[in-house]
Amino acid sequence: MEEVRNNGGWTEAADMEKLLEIRNMIAHIDPQKAHGKITSDHIINLLQEVGGDMDTDIPWMLDYIDSFLALPELEKRKYQLARRMGFPLDWKHLWRLKESDLARIEDTAKNTADERDWEAKLHMFLDRYI
Repeated sequence: MEEVRNNGGWTEAADMEKLLEIRNMIAHIDPQKAHGKITSDHIINLLQEVGGDMDTDIPWMLDYIDSFLALPELEKRKYQLARRMGFPLDWKHLWRLKESDLARIEDTAKNTADERDWEAKLHMFLDRYI
C-alpha cells in the first residue's frame, strides 16, 4: 500500500481523519451485544490510551477522544508529532517531555501551515515504525 500511496494510486486518510473513524466505529458499537476489548496500543493509533471493554468502557473512550478533539489546534498538533516521533505519552502528559524536545515539536507544529506538508512530516516519523 505504501508503494501505491507514493505513486498516487491511493490517498491515505489524514491522521485526524483516522481518529474520527475510530471514534465513529466505537460510537456505533452496541454494548448490549458486544463482548470483547478495544486496544489502541499500536503506533498507528494516535491515542494509545483509548481502550477497554466494549460492554462497559465505550462512554469513557468516547469522552477521552472528544476531550482530545476539543483541544486547540496547536496542542493537538504537538501531541500528534510527539506520538509519531515515538514518545509513548498520553496527550495529557505532554509536559513531561524534555524541554528541548517539546520546543522542537512546538516549533515544527507552529511552522508547518500546509496540511499536506504536515501529514508528510507525520508520515516521515510514523513510517520508521511500520
